[in-house]
Amino acid sequence: MTNREDYQPVDPSVVPRFAGFATFMRTVTREIIEEVDVGLVGVPFDLGLNHRTGARHGPAGVREMSRLIRRVHPTSGIRPFEICNVADLGDAPVNPMSKDKSIDMIRDFFNEMKGANIVPIACGGDHTIPLPILRALAVDQPVGILHFDAHADTLDEICGDKVNHATFMRRGYEEGLIDPKRAIQVGMRGSR
Repeated sequence: MTNREDYQPVDPSVVPRFAGFATFMRTVTREIIEEVDVGLVGVPFDLGLNHRTGARHGPAGVREMSRLIRRVHPTSGIRPFEICNVADLGDAPVNPMSKDKSIDMIRDFFNEMKGANIVPIACGGDHTIPLPILRALAVDQPVGILHFDAHADTLDEICGDKVNHATFMRRGYEEGLIDPKRAIQVGMRGSR
């Protein structure tokens, strides 16, 4: 039986927000994942970009800023950490010298989470990372997706490369990973 107290975020009245380890929303860290319901995972990857690298630093930045998130939603009063066990599971492994190896490593990491029945929340990284995550999560059946972006990420290729930051939705659909009846895209500025 799980003790929810073991999964409560650090209390800012005990440890100030500027102190301690920077984890997502100040949640506990866990290497043993048997009791985790929701796993927060960084994916520090930006080898799928054709410009403006640096997205690999996203998980660290989100962890740092998420120290400010409150444990109770101010409007709804919902206390998510009393509903489920949430833990920062660290970063998915990547190979900074190989996009293809990184994609396989990311897929394998999320496949392990699926096997443990953990609901993943991923923070990247560039927009290449949803593809290996989908490849892990949609093994048995296509999944629904809610995609917030200014771009549709449905290009066929960029500079001859079919797996990059602008193609994951197209690849996901072509590979049968995304259920088009349960796919919603929000915030598009154009049709590409």
